[in-house]
Amino acid sequence: MGSKWRPMPPLRRGLLGSGWRERRARRAVEEGWIMLRAAPPAGAVDRGLVVSLTSHAARFGTLALTLKSLLLQTWRPERVVLWLGHRDVPLVPAEVQALEAFGLEIRACEDLGPHTKYVHALHEWPDGRIAICDDDTWYRPEWLADLVAADRPGEIACHRIHRIVLDPEGLPEPYRLWDHDIAARDASPLNFPTGVGGALLHGSRFDPRVLDTGTARALCPTSDDLWLYATARLAGTRFRLAGPYEPLVVWRTSQDAALWRTNVAERANDRAMAAVLARFGAEALFGQGAEWLAA
Repeated sequence: MGSKWRPMPPLRRGLLGSGWRERRARRAVEEGWIMLRAAPPAGAVDRGLVVSLTSHAARFGTLALTLKSLLLQTWRPERVVLWLGHRDVPLVPAEVQALEAFGLEIRACEDLGPHTKYVHALHEWPDGRIAICDDDTWYRPEWLADLVAADRPGEIACHRIHRIVLDPEGLPEPYRLWDHDIAARDASPLNFPTGVGGALLHGSRFDPRVLDTGTARALCPTSDDLWLYATARLAGTRFRLAGPYEPLVVWRTSQDAALWRTNVAERANDRAMAAVLARFGAEALFGQGAEWLAA
């Protein structure tokens, strides 16, 4: 198999054997929701801070759990926006519709696949702070507060990163050979964010091409993480881990439609990386990555 072979990486920290974590997360959502309905929060909201995500019909079974966890954040955003493709809007379950009374905004939009979660929000609020996340995960009450606290100029705070591994020529090794789920706290040109943990985006910290959906979908049709990484690096931005390093809680019944099956198992991430490198070049993305590692 060769000296570089490694087993399948831990696709999502805590995914395997997470049954007891999921039960605990479900209980936390239920208990928190009871308290919220009894006494709605009265504190100030953070103006200009938006939580943005997308979903589709195959994920609607557990979507309300994720949305409730976002509405239960201790740090209150100005908006929690769920972007849905036009054809999915009529299929939204009543349990999700009911959350509009608690601050959720459901917006119909052009379905851009995984890129939907950030593109429309960056268009709508170009000067805002956009916290993006996935629709299949529990977000603990301090999730957003930790992202805000870790926000620094020239960086993007995120809750889960991989470290890209470069070969002797300064090119990335295949995705399976990267250092997955690292706990390092430094900002590096080789830190690669993953959307499942969530990240706090600033439009000004990306190259303007971040909104070029035609190129994004041509080069990275299923890897929005890679497109965000590439266009941030084109602007000189780095990524930093925020908050405590904890296992993720992913709703197990939502994984039949998970993109990691395409991006990792079917190597779509590697194909997208090759396309991005062909378009922009390794130096533009990794910069002083090799020198940084040697420092």
